[in-house]
Amino acid sequence: MEVSDNVNVNDEKTKKKLPNEQERFRSFIFFMGGQYASLFGSSVVMFAIIWWITDLYKNALYVSFASFFSFVPIIVLIPITGVYADRWNKKHMIIIADFLQAVFTLGLIILFALGMANIVTVFILILLRGFCQAFHQPAIMAMIPFMVPQKYLAKVNSVSQFLSGMLLIISPVIAATLIAFLSIDQVYWVDIITFVIAVIPAIFLKFSFKKRKRRRKRKSKFKKEFKEGFAALKEVEGLISLLVVFAAVSFFIAPFFILSTYFVAVTHSGTALDVALVQALFQGGIIFGAIIVFTRKKWNKKVLTILRMIIVLFVGSIFILFSPRGAFLIIGTGRFITGIGIAIINTMVSTLIQSIISPRK
Repeated sequence: MEVSDNVNVNDEKTKKKLPNEQERFRSFIFFMGGQYASLFGSSVVMFAIIWWITDLYKNALYVSFASFFSFVPIIVLIPITGVYADRWNKKHMIIIADFLQAVFTLGLIILFALGMANIVTVFILILLRGFCQAFHQPAIMAMIPFMVPQKYLAKVNSVSQFLSGMLLIISPVIAATLIAFLSIDQVYWVDIITFVIAVIPAIFLKFSFKKRKRRRKRKSKFKKEFKEGFAALKEVEGLISLLVVFAAVSFFIAPFFILSTYFVAVTHSGTALDVALVQALFQGGIIFGAIIVFTRKKWNKKVLTILRMIIVLFVGSIFILFSPRGAFLIIGTGRFITGIGIAIINTMVSTLIQSIISPRK
């Protein structure tokens, strides 16, 4: 009896130490509030950087390289960082990635203030920020299934799309307004301020999950877990094919987003506010798509929905391609339509992956 009582006491102490489902969910909402602030700051900075490159150099290749350097670390490293997101402390990964991103932005501010900024140094700092995102994104994706009850995953993903869309509607308008009154290096301070806002809820995040038992064999562990990731995809029939189609569509539609600023500012002789308008309409489409997902109770045919939304993406692209010179509302309409498609596709893909693959993987 004494042993039994001791075990019960220890179990009760353990339960008190570990946050329950409701506490984790509340902590997650508080944490994501800070992450949205960080997203806002990063969006303002990227808008300012792309506008600076477009306005100063008027070179489509430079604009393309700026976007390329921001995404290439994510594309190359995520298969590796995804494994480490499963093994390492996710909370620490997110805080460190946010901190380093703020440090790199501070470096950019110093370079501009000293008049030492040029296209090469800007590219290097964009690349470093992308490196941080390669650790940041998989850590958050790996965290969501542990902190959000599975029945709420689709709702949470749609709300996330909605809030992200709202912030990304506001951020280009704010950025364009700040550019009109402040120097570029002063605009970059928004990212530092939002980092401070984001790090506070991250520090107090209540997060618990079943940790893997450490094994003595360390050499083959990474390779084994890397293979587990692909094995998890193969276990679900048709998932790899769906992701290949999704990747192919993303590849072909990417120029519509990467060269959006150049298209509006140079091809159509637009101002920073015109760029902000087009980008705001795109994010408006994302919000509208998120509302559609949120208000519909069930999405039984997720794969079919994704294929239908791919068609919607191409319809929006036609509006953009055939818009008359200076017709920013038509361009914005095309971006709005593509925004709807992207919001629904991203939500369906995220929900599929999070619901059919084990959270541990």
